[in-house]
Amino acid sequence: MDLIKINQETYLTHRSVLAIGNFDGVHLGHKQLISEAVSKARQKGITSAVLTFRPHPRQVLVPDDSPALLTDDDLKRALISRLEPDMLLEIPFTSQFSKVSPERFVEEYLVSRFKVAAVFIGYNYSFGAMGKGTSKMLEQLGQYYGFSVFTIPPVKVDGHVVSSSLVRDQLINGDVQQANEYLGHPYIIKGIVKDGEKMGRKIGFPTANIDTDRMQVIIPSGVYMVRAYCSDIIRTGVMNIGNCPTFDRDKVSVEVHLLDFEGDLYGQIMEVEVLQRLRGERAFSGVDQLVRQIGKDISQVRQVIKDNVTLLDNGC
Repeated sequence: MDLIKINQETYLTHRSVLAIGNFDGVHLGHKQLISEAVSKARQKGITSAVLTFRPHPRQVLVPDDSPALLTDDDLKRALISRLEPDMLLEIPFTSQFSKVSPERFVEEYLVSRFKVAAVFIGYNYSFGAMGKGTSKMLEQLGQYYGFSVFTIPPVKVDGHVVSSSLVRDQLINGDVQQANEYLGHPYIIKGIVKDGEKMGRKIGFPTANIDTDRMQVIIPSGVYMVRAYCSDIIRTGVMNIGNCPTFDRDKVSVEVHLLDFEGDLYGQIMEVEVLQRLRGERAFSGVDQLVRQIGKDISQVRQVIKDNVTLLDNGC
């Protein structure tokens, strides 16, 4: 997949089938939309492209009320790439761009720049200044300019319409497994392994301290079963998110203990798939009680691996 960051000189030289959206989280609904666009492009023998915006429009339009994002830019690109479009087009979303009318967006961007043969949108898609562009308007403009418009109906799981806000709510409430079902992949935390206090090593459970400054971690404090990818290492593990009240820390940290692993991962990027919440974070009376609980957490994870292979199959 080619990544193209749109600027004033960006013009495609060939016809395209375009999937348009913000695609935060790249959940099941997003996957359906993008997959159908890719399939249509292959049928036509032309380029498939995904069009998205950076940063998220709400971060520009209502910065004080913008949602916590499910994916950072790099992770969103990686998840979209798995769906195998030929191109990912990123439009810089600025205050000036937000004032572009629906008609101008279609004429200047979709028709002139991207040479669309077909456009795929979600059931609740709006576009242009003040969100005045509707799917019906896009269909009318498509008829005028000669491109097709396909509106993808909502994807439902157990009667619930899958959306980024639904996934976000589940994660905030700690229901990781339900959120993962809506996503169609595990919720992912990603960052660089940094030097920490090495407290885990001192008590017999070394951890990788993940620097998550570049992404928003929206799951609550607690202990989670995870699968971690780092370089050529893949390990199931136990992750703690919180301020480690037993040691009275001020700053929230993300630490991962990898099962059956010894080695130095400092400075490497770790991608952590969050599979299941084991328990909330709590303060212990002392280190001995903490060590016993960590041992129980690890035993629980090993039992899950033994009893529930499908959790790991779905997780990867």
